[in-house]
Amino acid sequence: SGPWIAAWWFIESLVLYVLASSSSSRGFQVMGVVVYVLGIFDLLSYLANYAKTVGYVIFFNGEFVMMVMAILTAYTIALIYYRYGSINAEIQKRGISAFVVIANILTVYALTTQIISYYELQVIGGMKSSQIMNWSNTTVSILWALYAAILTAIGFAKKFSLFRYMGLILFIITAFKVVIEIWSLGPLYRIISFIVFGIIALSASFVYVRYRERLKSDHV
Repeated sequence: SGPWIAAWWFIESLVLYVLASSSSSRGFQVMGVVVYVLGIFDLLSYLANYAKTVGYVIFFNGEFVMMVMAILTAYTIALIYYRYGSINAEIQKRGISAFVVIANILTVYALTTQIISYYELQVIGGMKSSQIMNWSNTTVSILWALYAAILTAIGFAKKFSLFRYMGLILFIITAFKVVIEIWSLGPLYRIISFIVFGIIALSASFVYVRYRERLKSDHV
């Protein structure tokens, strides 16, 4: 019951992909996808009803552990596609892209929810909710910008266009978030958000210009 259902579905999806790689079976791959998706739905159901009990500690709780398991499973499946291929090169490329995207979306979601939970605990501890909300929104914006920069850096270093595209998309989403929320923040948080996001965005654009020749030999 509970999160164990999702956990075992993630394990089963890995087993199915290992069988698919050893037998070159498209059927095992399809079943692996279905079982992983079932695990994700069960995980989302578990997270929707997750209660923060006394002694809740960020990054050391069932909510985050299950998210990490889903992320690692997605990356492992992508690695299996990369190492052992698929029925053809196109399916292999799609499989790698799909599970890498899923893993990164789950990573951003997991880190964001843990940050929000941390600030919620500060409100329970007696701090002003408006001030905590400002810090929470500012921290999340900085986290997204940093994560986008990391994805962009990996994309350039490893010549993976997919990581660069994900980094660019997250930059754009973060920019919209900052613009929408900026007027609800206090002057200090407004300045911090603009300065940090601006520095990270300028650094990323400099990298694009500096290493644009490397883009011609990108992988997935």
